Amino acid sequence: MALAVTALGATIAVAAGSASKSSNAQSQVSAGGTLTVGWEASFGFTDGFDPTGEYLGDAWGIFSNLLTRSLMGTNHVAGAAGNKLVGDLASSVKVSNGGKRYTFRLKAVKFAPPVNRQVTSQDVKYALQRLADPKNGGQYAFYYTVIKGWAAGAKGKNISGIRTPTKNSIVFDLTAPTGDFLYRLAMPATAPIPPEVGKCFNHKPQAYGRNVISTGPYMIEGSDKVDASSCGAVKPAIGFDGQTKMVLVRNPNYSAKTDSKKSRENFPDKFQFIVNANADDILNKVEAGDYDTETSSIPAQVLRKYATSSDLKKYFHQNSGDRTWYLTMNFTQAPFDDVHVRKAMNWVMDKAGLVQAWGGPTIGKVANHIIPDPLLNNQLAEFTPYKTAGDHGNVAKAKAAMKGSKYDTAKNGTCSAKECTTCS
Repeated sequence: MALAVTALGATIAVAAGSASKSSNAQSQVSAGGTLTVGWEASFGFTDGFDPTGEYLGDAWGIFSNLLTRSLMGTNHVAGAAGNKLVGDLASSVKVSNGGKRYTFRLKAVKFAPPVNRQVTSQDVKYALQRLADPKNGGQYAFYYTVIKGWAAGAKGKNISGIRTPTKNSIVFDLTAPTGDFLYRLAMPATAPIPPEVGKCFNHKPQAYGRNVISTGPYMIEGSDKVDASSCGAVKPAIGFDGQTKMVLVRNPNYSAKTDSKKSRENFPDKFQFIVNANADDILNKVEAGDYDTETSSIPAQVLRKYATSSDLKKYFHQNSGDRTWYLTMNFTQAPFDDVHVRKAMNWVMDKAGLVQAWGGPTIGKVANHIIPDPLLNNQLAEFTPYKTAGDHGNVAKAKAAMKGSKYDTAKNGTCSAKECTTCS
């Protein structure tokens, strides 16, 4: 990311919108019914929906909103307010030993069927032990190497820096103070896994994805019919085939008293995620009312139609997205190995034109740096190192930036060397 901050200035932040036949106004939302989602991608994701190794944002959204609860979480609201850390499984946290010890107490939360028992601190530790072992497919275990004894966990041994003094308390000892440790404990791989089911899928990456035992407000349809009496008896619930559909229904063991409305409001009784590889067909079905919403690539012309049509505008809802789209420059290739050239590119780029070509205001706004502002609580909102009038670029400033570059052979503020005109 440090490299990206230096090199990438032609950035646009994109917040995709979805057009639905159901009004998204909060005042008109009521509990009940089924939300049907047209889903363009497969459910293969990056690790077959196994929370230990799953590293795709779409999957994380399903985990953190609907299926799993980790020690910490955030309020699911737009903007910087959505960065507020809140206890999810944790009822309290105490930081001591100079920022190197974290002690949590757990709320009374139960696993969904077929497990049907209270979550304990051992279930949280088991999830992290599973993540530490690379044979289980974990893709972001490096965030937790700061925990004492993590290297032993990578060899299948006990992680000494995670202790469970009681069923309702867990202690983490770190090798050094880690300011964002609580955020790391909000990631889905740290959500508790019941060992009696999890052990059935040890060293079988992707296999647990169809057998996820929920702690959240919803569970995979048919989980209550699964036999978890032994590993040989465990079969995937009917609601998720891993390829064409994922159907979630309410978890009967979920207690809203252990949660907050800002974190999860849980209006629908049922979610149907239907895989459809044809984005045009998805959008047609949304317009026809066959799907309520979608997760797909929406063409710019469709966004404009819903944003400007008097008949369709009321069905258009924009969800904010903390992501940045950008153009890349390869530092290893001339002329981008020269900082003067990279700065000049940032100055000359018509970023407003890029946004318009991508879909206009409905798709997002110009980003002035690589990190979306809400992620740092808007502390960098005024940081605009390459700001130009109307975000259309500035040739004069680009030429000034080029001066001093070894590729400005004509000494006129342009990239005039042969490397500037050839493609590798």
